[in-house]
Amino acid sequence: MATYVEILRSEFPEIDSEVFDYITGVLDCGGADFVDGEEVFEAVGGVLQGVSADSKNEDDIRDICQQMFNTLKLLRMSNCLFPGRTEEEYRHQLGGYGITGELAVRPVASLSGGQKSRVAFAQMTMPCPNFYILDEPTNHLDMETIEALAKALNKFKGGVVLVSHDERLIRMVCKELWVCENGTVWRIDGGFDEYREILQEQFRKEGYL
Repeated sequence: MATYVEILRSEFPEIDSEVFDYITGVLDCGGADFVDGEEVFEAVGGVLQGVSADSKNEDDIRDICQQMFNTLKLLRMSNCLFPGRTEEEYRHQLGGYGITGELAVRPVASLSGGQKSRVAFAQMTMPCPNFYILDEPTNHLDMETIEALAKALNKFKGGVVLVSHDERLIRMVCKELWVCENGTVWRIDGGFDEYREILQEQFRKEGYL
């Protein structure tokens, strides 16, 4: 899979190759200054808006990469990240997370936060891994995106370890429920309903109910 900088280099041939060498160097070296930061930002030119010419820190460079990458359309981005597949395959992958029709040809920057999250999940699953470990994947997601994620996980043929406090997602996708508490891990055979009863009993004993 190509790196983001490699994709940007191929998609913006009008920008001097040294710019991307500098960007790669900064990201690889953890924030070292450019040899000549002002020349780099000047070379990037109109592609970047709202970025000060004297900015030289790592966060600014990451912002540059993100701004440039956001101008790519989804299908083109999919082709860059996973070359050699058909447009139908890319559309099918995005469609599995609710990115269908006209959405698939929009620039990334035009998508809502929830839609961008769905694109990220689609990219994550494109290589067809055998196993996922998801840690609180619903944080900051809207309900539509959570439902799209649940549908995709239910279609997935491999294994999934899901760490979540989201009762709705757990009920939608999980076949086994394990509780991590006080340094131990134990299985709840009765699923979330039994776990709710256990919690209610604990709360009663502690005087909360």
